[in-house]
Amino acid sequence: MNQKIRTGQIIHITQIIGFCVFNYILGDFKNLDKFKIDSSNFMFAVFPIVAYFFGIYIAKKKLETVTREQPTSEKLSTYISSFIMRWAPLEASGFLILLLKPELINLNIGVLLLLIFIRPTKENVKTTLSIKESDFNN
Repeated sequence: MNQKIRTGQIIHITQIIGFCVFNYILGDFKNLDKFKIDSSNFMFAVFPIVAYFFGIYIAKKKLETVTREQPTSEKLSTYISSFIMRWAPLEASGFLILLLKPELINLNIGVLLLLIFIRPTKENVKTTLSIKESDFNN
């Protein structure tokens, strides 16, 4: 079971690396110190906020399909796929901001921090899926 969590963490790290590379290639780092959100840029600041809550919503919907009768391995697979569904809107909002307004690189740094902090861990799995340590190690 630890292997499934490790696989989820590897997927998470590769998404972070891909997001960083994309930001490095397309980002406008000259405007890093000139961050200003005005009425024309406000919509771009709302994208990550909406994406964050939308990601939580679809992840919870995915986790609602988990039943107590399912084997632990199936529960873990559903958990990892729900995490990917949670990251996807955030990552998409970051890509959209970068493609449409590369000078708002600071917003993408915020999205990157969110992506880093939202990661699958063994403790999160145990609490979210109500898995006992003995079930987890089998």
